[in-house]
Amino acid sequence: MLLSTFLLVNNLFSRELVFLTDGAQDLRSHIQSVFQFHPYMVILDWFHLKKRCQEWLSIAIRRKDRRNAILEKVLRYLWADDVTNASEHLSSLDSADIKNRKWLDDLLRYFEKKGDAITCYALRAKLGLRNSSNPVEKANDLSVAGRQKHNGMTCSSNRSRAPAALQMICLNH
Repeated sequence: MLLSTFLLVNNLFSRELVFLTDGAQDLRSHIQSVFQFHPYMVILDWFHLKKRCQEWLSIAIRRKDRRNAILEKVLRYLWADDVTNASEHLSSLDSADIKNRKWLDDLLRYFEKKGDAITCYALRAKLGLRNSSNPVEKANDLSVAGRQKHNGMTCSSNRSRAPAALQMICLNH
């Protein structure tokens, strides 16, 4: 509700909305339910995509040097929005490189499931567009944690909203 009001007041409904997310299905469902009346795009945050690849390949692939080479190639494909070649590269790995097939298969399913939210991060970077939600996450951390993460302070989520909103207004001048 607050986001819709902000977008309306600042005349931002005149363009397609872009949401950078960590890939959580509940976020995507919420975006769909709130903004189904307006054009929008959901992009999988590069930081979270890269982190997922690093973590799962670390479990799936033998030998650090081999894992790093595979990771580098997969990330190059994903940076250019080439999910197909990233998946094909992982699917064609020599079985001697694989220590845990389950994690590799899970990563391939993740690409399949999230593929429509993976974009050409290289083009976005060249155009000066964001590829990560880090600035928003940091702003949230500054607005909430700065007020509530002191010794002896606790606050329910209902009681956190107002101070967080006020702090965000201050941070945004």
